[in-house]
Amino acid sequence: MFACGARAAAPEPAKPREETPQITTVCPMYGYRALLPQGAASADPAYDRAHYDAAHDDFDAQIAISNNQHRKAARHYLECAARFRAVATESEMRFAATANARICYTNAMIAFANAGDLSTVGRAELERAAVDDPPLADAIGRMLAAAPSECVP
Repeated sequence: MFACGARAAAPEPAKPREETPQITTVCPMYGYRALLPQGAASADPAYDRAHYDAAHDDFDAQIAISNNQHRKAARHYLECAARFRAVATESEMRFAATANARICYTNAMIAFANAGDLSTVGRAELERAAVDDPPLADAIGRMLAAAPSECVP
């Protein structure tokens, strides 16, 4: 119990805290997908060559991304997708080639979004890719219809 007339000591005023700088992210960067692994050589040399070259495009895109050059990365991913067009429609590796091309187109779309260019340059580039790659034209159209929002640098 407290005695009458006794006062509790006033708390000391709080010392001002040093301000921690706040890092503001304009938007979260969208993540990229990896190509399907190659493994051993396939029965189709055209697919093996396409995958080899596309893996180099993917690597170059990753370097561009690490340097915050997303527009450059998008162009590498468009090249990556184009590599798989060389695989014949009757090839036993056509399914893998189509799946990898979709991954490349998706990564290109994400890179354009991360660059803040999807609604302009990116859309035009992907629409051109749809014309150049008729088997994937519908898939590219669906990707654009459900495209992510852009990061604004």
